[in-house]
Amino acid sequence: MPVFYPMGETTFGNINLFGVQATLPTYNLKPEMTNSIEIGGDFKFFMNRLGIDLTYYNALTKNQLLDVDVPTSSGFSVWMKNAGSILNKGVELQIYGSVIQSEKGFNWDAMLNWSTNKNKITELEGDMEELHITTMYGNYSEVSLMAFLDDEWGAIYGSNMEKNDAGVVLVDEDGVPIQTTDPEILGYVNPDWIGGLRNTFSFKGITLSALIDFRKGGDVFSWTKAVGQHAGILQSTVDDGIREDGMIVDAVYAEGTMLDLDGDGTAEDVSGLANQTRISASDYWRESRNWGELSIVDGSFIKLREIVISYNLPLSFITKIGLQNASVSVYGRNLALLYTHKSNDVHIDPEVSSGGTVSGSGMESYQLPPSRTIGIKLNVKF
Repeated sequence: MPVFYPMGETTFGNINLFGVQATLPTYNLKPEMTNSIEIGGDFKFFMNRLGIDLTYYNALTKNQLLDVDVPTSSGFSVWMKNAGSILNKGVELQIYGSVIQSEKGFNWDAMLNWSTNKNKITELEGDMEELHITTMYGNYSEVSLMAFLDDEWGAIYGSNMEKNDAGVVLVDEDGVPIQTTDPEILGYVNPDWIGGLRNTFSFKGITLSALIDFRKGGDVFSWTKAVGQHAGILQSTVDDGIREDGMIVDAVYAEGTMLDLDGDGTAEDVSGLANQTRISASDYWRESRNWGELSIVDGSFIKLREIVISYNLPLSFITKIGLQNASVSVYGRNLALLYTHKSNDVHIDPEVSSGGTVSGSGMESYQLPPSRTIGIKLNVKF
């Protein structure tokens, strides 16, 4: 039975109103089951000054639990269900070591973490070959997050510019790219690899630690970019003087296009010929929301994740006040976004998940700037 709950103090006449939960309940849910194999080793060299921790894993998860969008006409918005099985394979690498160990008290330690994961959907519920996880941008390019059988999880799927067999964009007689009649895969939300590098320097009770995180790949569909291009408020909509001079799309004419290109008054078949029709920037960008690939951002980044400066109070002082140990630290977290891919011309934080759930992976929706945290910490041990 669906669960009903009171809607606060809202009433209809003298009758209290009740609402139904948004999640469609499933009564035969099965627990997720994961069978995994891990092979690895921890290797140390040079009197333990250099260490390498390497792991390979292979994990098959069955009865994967997912919140799947359903038509609101059903009375619900989400259905939690056992959607299928997914196979994950990956490598995790950690390299750590003491770069400098000085007799004068100066030390430099470093730790590098790196990992990569490849997945494949091996089974979907019933005889399904695809699973719609959520709609990312439904008004125009119909972009959705999808799962396809025997493919990588997290496909960004939607309409795009029509292309020929050579991958060249097709335009109509007006010089405007043609929208695909069927959706296609625009990218995948999973990164190629992720990693982090921490350096720690210490000298006579003072310690400085800095962490840099990085990611390669992982596509993000950006609402900010889609709407910004359409509204003409991004730099890309004014580059190369296209507002003043217009633009000729790098494309060829679609099959069956008839135009008078030589000006003799007779329209001729120009199918497959290089596009020569100039259009206004407005005509191009006002249609851009129909072409999903223009709103895809490469999620690569380098971040200054954390800096911590700490000072251990001298034992000669803290023992006089009955303490065993005491330190004071100044820290900063999420301090700077040092690098993003050139496709990220809207300068969003690529480390984004709309709504903070798996179904929101790879979707950015008018993102607010990320928060930076700066603080002071005092640690004491009695």
